[in-house]
Amino acid sequence: MKTKLLRSGILAVLLLCAIQLKVQAQLGNYRAGFGAGSNITTGNYNAFIGYFAGNQNTSGSNNTFVGGYAGQLNVSGNYNSFLGRGAGFVNSASFNTFIGANAGRFNTTGSGNAFLGYQAGFLNNIGSFNSFFGFQAGADNTQGSYNSFVGHQAGRANNFGNFNSFLGYRAGYVNTSGSSNTFAGYSAGRGNTTGNSNSFFGRNAGITNSIGSDNSFVGYYAGSSNVSGSSNSFVGFESGFSNVAGSLNVFLGYRAGYANTEGQSNSFVGYRAGRDNTTGNYNSFFGRDAGISNNTGNFNSILGFQAGYFNTDGNNNSYFGYQAGRNSTSDFNTFLGRDAGVF
Repeated sequence: MKTKLLRSGILAVLLLCAIQLKVQAQLGNYRAGFGAGSNITTGNYNAFIGYFAGNQNTSGSNNTFVGGYAGQLNVSGNYNSFLGRGAGFVNSASFNTFIGANAGRFNTTGSGNAFLGYQAGFLNNIGSFNSFFGFQAGADNTQGSYNSFVGHQAGRANNFGNFNSFLGYRAGYVNTSGSSNTFAGYSAGRGNTTGNSNSFFGRNAGITNSIGSDNSFVGYYAGSSNVSGSSNSFVGFESGFSNVAGSLNVFLGYRAGYANTEGQSNSFVGYRAGRDNTTGNYNSFFGRDAGISNNTGNFNSILGFQAGYFNTDGNNNSYFGYQAGRNSTSDFNTFLGRDAGVF
């Protein structure tokens, strides 16, 4: 009698297992790990591997969750791929790819995101169509969308900013709500918070820019001190290095406009052109060392090698030619030709 009961029990267990396997085969789901996908009801074609991976999933389909707690709270999200412990932990959206421990951990309704790296997109909540690659890249992003952050902690503090592209170690590191920015290089645009439509290329280019907008800085430390200056174009090694609040300036060349802090509407083109200008406005210097000593002078037009070389605060001058007006320091002068006004 006992033998018959034992055999009946074994057969019943085998029958239940067979039924379960059949159901699972019909649904196309695969589960491996304690609590993995244990609440699935109507979801199809899922693969849940790891401790509590996809534990709360009921109707979500075509998901792949690998790692302890990966996608644990996902209920109905579809077409997601989460790889890493805690990746996509609270996700309920679709079409996301999170790879790395805690990548996209707090994503809820954000869709179409790709996060790769430890805590990449960690706090992303409703932000969509973002691509974050690197250690803590875009970690604090919650609502920002259409961003691309590549590099160690690139765009880490971004919260509401949209349409940004940050490439490099801590590029755009503290950006919070600034939008439509492009930062490429080691710490490029690192201090930007709310500035918009900026393009910074080069190591530490625009590193302290905070609220300045519509700037283009290209080169090592180009515009590195800029905070609120807007609509500037600095191209060259340390060009516009000291600019803080100056706007509407164009500096092109090695250390062109290097000392400019608040000067407005200046155009300096050439090796060290307008190097010492600080608050001078509406100046145009073209040529190597042209207007190099100008400090506070305004409305000057200087063209030529070392033209207007010693002018510091002279105003309304026009010097054209090799070393033209080189020694002049006064106002309202016009020197035309090689060495004109030198003696």
